[in-house]
Amino acid sequence: MSNLIPFRFDTTEVRVIQDENGEPWFVAKDVAEVLGYTNPLKAIRDHCKGVNETVTPSAGGIQTMKIIPERDVYRLIMRSKLPAAERFEEWVVGEVLPSIRKHGIYATPATVENMLADPDSMIQVLEAFKEEKVLRQKVEADVARLKPKADTMDALMATDTALPIGSVAKALHKDFGIGRNRLFRFLRENGILMANNEPKQTYLNRGYFRVIERRYEVDGEMKVGTQTLVYQKGVNYICKLLRESEGEAAA
Repeated sequence: MSNLIPFRFDTTEVRVIQDENGEPWFVAKDVAEVLGYTNPLKAIRDHCKGVNETVTPSAGGIQTMKIIPERDVYRLIMRSKLPAAERFEEWVVGEVLPSIRKHGIYATPATVENMLADPDSMIQVLEAFKEEKVLRQKVEADVARLKPKADTMDALMATDTALPIGSVAKALHKDFGIGRNRLFRFLRENGILMANNEPKQTYLNRGYFRVIERRYEVDGEMKVGTQTLVYQKGVNYICKLLRESEGEAAA
């Protein structure tokens, strides 16, 4: 995805992104909010069929946005109870989409005429596109940097069984430089595990971990101990904590 284009319906900003084929994708939350949905996420989940995701830079770092194709914009319009929904549809169909497809930017005929007549106006538009391109390149570089970690996560999440913490540490070692003992220490320091390396009840209740009995032999005598296993949700949570820890260290 590329070319994030902000424009306004009345006083509300709605952003559009063009894909590599030039097709417009609308930021789903923007459309749901401008159409008066009190719970935009529920409206998107209930009514939109072609939801996709893209990333964009922000003051807080890289953020993921849900985006929807033109047909899902119409689905939200049809189910909106906002009196201005019909006017929004006419505006999208009659002004915004034709302008984006013709010029590659949100520009009415009057805007284009003004750009041609006023060099300063054209310079401002081109500078805005240059800034957007730089930001997009930064996003693409960050995505490339984070992809190995995403691949590792996908591999871990491909199983529905609980894994020993040692196995989780081994899988995460390449991306986070963490081993079994260090991972145990990290989880204790963050209040996830107790001193005996068993998870606190809160995290058991969340479905992150499982504790099983483990029998082993010492000098010919059978003993019973425990082993902490990690479910998919727990792996996801551990990765989140590790990424946050990396961010704090970088700062």
